Amino acid sequence: MPGAHAQFQEAIRLNPLNVDYMGQLALYLEKTDKKRSEELLRAAGRWDPVNPRPLRALGNMLLDRGNRQQGLEKIKAALAIEPQKTKEYLSLLVFYKKWPLTHNFLINFLPTAG
Repeated sequence: MPGAHAQFQEAIRLNPLNVDYMGQLALYLEKTDKKRSEELLRAAGRWDPVNPRPLRALGNMLLDRGNRQQGLEKIKAALAIEPQKTKEYLSLLVFYKKWPLTHNFLINFLPTAG
């Protein structure tokens, strides 16, 4: 899809505050420009720090690249924003990332009761 990159950039030009557009462009670029892709997701997270989507996308991207610690930190940061989605996040980690749900993992991953 050669025109997609230009369309994402035009969408961002027209609405530069839309972090969802930045996230979509980042996911599109992941195969061809990993550095720019990560930069876009980090920028989206800084631009809208209460939006969990850029954090979750960055976390998944980092996990896919083999960066387990930073990836999980971003996923946990997204969960801190929307803790009601803990079950959904864990399901995605297990299903798509083939993550084993061990007792140790759950203790370290789940937010502590405050």
